Amino acid sequence: RSPRSVGDAAFPPEPIDVVSCLVANVAASLALVMCFPHLNTWHLWALFAFLALLFAAIWFEEWREIIVDLLDPVMVVRSDREKALPCRRRETTKGLCRLATLVCAAVALWDIMLHPVQEGLFE
Repeated sequence: RSPRSVGDAAFPPEPIDVVSCLVANVAASLALVMCFPHLNTWHLWALFAFLALLFAAIWFEEWREIIVDLLDPVMVVRSDREKALPCRRRETTKGLCRLATLVCAAVALWDIMLHPVQEGLFE
């Protein structure tokens, strides 16, 4: 049986969680661009440039403080690792979910590459 969670204890994501989420996001972005080529316009590239600027702003301490101040009321993250309750089943389930996410992303991209969009479908 899993232990009860302690109130007021939130932890930042593990590095492997961040990597698997980034891979899934990149796979989803590629799938959208490949499936809907007619949406690949300057709007998409402007959004990409804006997101790249936001990520670059995080590297600078002054901008990071502003972003953290804006996000802190919404996403409270504490780094109290001593409050973490160990649970082997939870960790195993999280690992299997990461693996399933990466496999699904790979299969989706493989399927899209295998079945290209027909010419004139979106015209």
